[in-house]
Amino acid sequence: MRVLAYLLTIITSTALSLGAGLLVGLTFQDVPRGLLLATAFTSPFLVVGPLVIGSFAAYFDHRTSAGSRQYLRWWLVGVVALDVVAAVFVVLAAISAGAPLWAPAVLVLGAAVLLVVARPLGALFRRTERPIEVDPDPSLPDAAVVRRKIVKIGVTFVVAAVLASIGAALLAALGDHGGPGSPRPCWSPGS
Repeated sequence: MRVLAYLLTIITSTALSLGAGLLVGLTFQDVPRGLLLATAFTSPFLVVGPLVIGSFAAYFDHRTSAGSRQYLRWWLVGVVALDVVAAVFVVLAAISAGAPLWAPAVLVLGAAVLLVVARPLGALFRRTERPIEVDPDPSLPDAAVVRRKIVKIGVTFVVAAVLASIGAALLAALGDHGGPGSPRPCWSPGS
């Protein structure tokens, strides 16, 4: 069950992050480059932040000590701060581009919903999952091997998300904005 939940989490978070990037790139085209780049770089945090909190809640029992509760609280404050910064950039970009109201609402409210449900879903997952045996079957890999593989997958995901964000930001910033003598695009938002 853990592997299936992990795979679904990766697929869902990747789809949501790329969807946020596409929404930013397609809806906020008439934004100054600096603001567009800032929005493109921070919008993936609207998905990744709640994912981090949900993962901590699923795999880390914060009820064991006051220090562990404080640790989770610091992470939550950091994620909320990043999400607020990303939401401010999204709203500023939407106002600057004259984008429809639904575009920033989808991004900001979607992030808020993800943040609200992340911790309870993670805690539910932790409670319903069978504890890992102390003396596992010798044919199963030990925790260090699994940890190394998860780190490799996580690093690959983060690198892919960063590269996708950079690519979307560069395409949006360097793309043709319909200046004099440029061909008319075959599709644009709102047409």
